[in-house]
Amino acid sequence: MSIGMVAATLVGGGFTVAANLVAFTMIEQINQKAPEGQKVDFFRWGTEIKKKHRALYPDSRLVSVLNSLTWMAVASFLVLCWFVLR
Repeated sequence: MSIGMVAATLVGGGFTVAANLVAFTMIEQINQKAPEGQKVDFFRWGTEIKKKHRALYPDSRLVSVLNSLTWMAVASFLVLCWFVLR
């Protein structure tokens, strides 16, 4: 196991945790403004939180941050795959 594999795993895990924290922040903000029947469950959510959050908070940058963190996690996974397969 090389240092690159460990680094790619830790960095990718960090991006994934950060993306989840941003998503939970978005869900909390959505639930503050949403009526009782339209609240988002913290344990069962999907990509609809991006649309709902953007509709309620059009000037917020959280959707862009979430997308960036997700892509960085995917890129870290690809780097990890490169280390494993070489």
